[in-house]
Amino acid sequence: MPGMANGVNSVQGTNVHSIAIQVPKSDVTRYGKVTSDTTDPAAVIGVWASASRQQARVRDGRGHASCHGPWMQVSGW
Repeated sequence: MPGMANGVNSVQGTNVHSIAIQVPKSDVTRYGKVTSDTTDPAAVIGVWASASRQQARVRDGRGHASCHGPWMQVSGW
């Protein structure tokens, strides 16, 4: 398809957890309009994601890391 970009695996090499649900297309498009045209303004969904890590990473004299402290959100959009 013209204008389509290649996908990017931005979580490669990380631990990822997902919750997947199956819902009708009309529930995730603008105004409940079902469309197969990706350029249609109704072909939108909302997504929320976040990433967390422990507050501190400490390395010993040999370079081995260990994580400590509470989990902190480091991104979300």
